[in-house]
Amino acid sequence: MSGSVRSALAALLGLVGAGFFVFKIHGDAKAAAYIPPAALLVAAAAAQIPWLGAQLLARGLWWSNLVLGALLVFFGGGSESSLGAGLAAACGAALVMADRRELSAAAETAGFRPAAYAGTLQLLLVLALADAQTLGLFAVIEARHQGATAAVFALVALGLLAGFAGLIRLALWGVGLTMASAAALLAVMVTRAVRVDHDLRVPLGGLAVLQLAAPLPMLVSMALKKKLPEAPLRVRGMLANGVIVAVVLVTLAAWVLRIKLR
Repeated sequence: MSGSVRSALAALLGLVGAGFFVFKIHGDAKAAAYIPPAALLVAAAAAQIPWLGAQLLARGLWWSNLVLGALLVFFGGGSESSLGAGLAAACGAALVMADRRELSAAAETAGFRPAAYAGTLQLLLVLALADAQTLGLFAVIEARHQGATAAVFALVALGLLAGFAGLIRLALWGVGLTMASAAALLAVMVTRAVRVDHDLRVPLGGLAVLQLAAPLPMLVSMALKKKLPEAPLRVRGMLANGVIVAVVLVTLAAWVLRIKLR
């Protein structure tokens, strides 16, 4: 199957998730409820553009909505849970279907040729965009009731976007800024410096920990001036797809069994 066909199918799968989301939300839903389907529309368009930024944006938005779907299943009510299951399944399928060769080709065209750690840098770029959208969504939701919380979420999201700008230029400060933004979010979750819904503390803290942990092997390798063993590209792709499938399966199992983490 060609890369363009896979990109089109990935976009279609994401749009199925967007359509399911819109179908399931109530007619009196607030404007913030339409951010996820709007993001999936953007992802569908971005996936067809052979630019590195567009390809990363599509994957970041699919990841963000996969995480959102899981959160709705584990922490939402009955209707929110079924909505989250459909969203997670669609976005997970989009991520698996998306052709990594398209991302590699876009990186080559853009001159994104790091001497080492290309896989880690691409992961950090996707995570930065995904977490920025997630925090941006929560900032909009909290804006009317918890101004301080919304401001923190918005500032961390901006920090991640600025870090993305550094990463795509292969600047080390981009790594530092994404890690500093994640550390700030984790500190807020741990210290409870601002009021955050109890159900969000653990998942947002988990996202921050992942953002902090992802670059550590690369930083250790740079400090030791020794390249650490790295799995072949194909193996890394299979492992990434395995993680995505595992997240979707756990989410769907929780939905079927009505498992809640609150």
